[in-house]
Amino acid sequence: MTLVLWGLACTEPEVSSQGDASVGSLLQFSLPDQAGRNLSLSDLSGTPTVIDVSAVWCLPCQEVARTLQSFADEVGDAAGVDVVTVLVEDLQTQPPTVEVAAAWATEFGLALPVLADVRQAQRDRWELGQWPTTVVVDGAGIVVARHDGDVPEDVLRRQVLEAR
Repeated sequence: MTLVLWGLACTEPEVSSQGDASVGSLLQFSLPDQAGRNLSLSDLSGTPTVIDVSAVWCLPCQEVARTLQSFADEVGDAAGVDVVTVLVEDLQTQPPTVEVAAAWATEFGLALPVLADVRQAQRDRWELGQWPTTVVVDGAGIVVARHDGDVPEDVLRRQVLEAR
């Protein structure tokens, strides 16, 4: 894969996926992050992970993004949990680019990985119905919880601790 640097070189990001994000399914994916590096769920192997699935145009998703880094810092450090965002649509509901993921991370002060679903394979495979969608996977990549729409933080904290 070639990293996009000031428009000098460009190749399609590597993308792969498996699993439909329903509870009990094995979830696997590989998507480019806000810096253009591919990140897969298996890179976080052995670690429970919270996956925030958002769309750039979605106001509730933007509200989640405003609090996600503090949640990741507090719960991630204390419980050994990773938190990532997967952007599945840009402002025009088109596939987001790495640049869109970078802008999202910057706008909301996110140091956590923000992945771009550049082919919208996750959006289609995961059968998203409400925004945002939050998925909790255990260290083996098995989906242990899925929330379409808002999820109370105390519920999410409990599910993350149970996923360890």
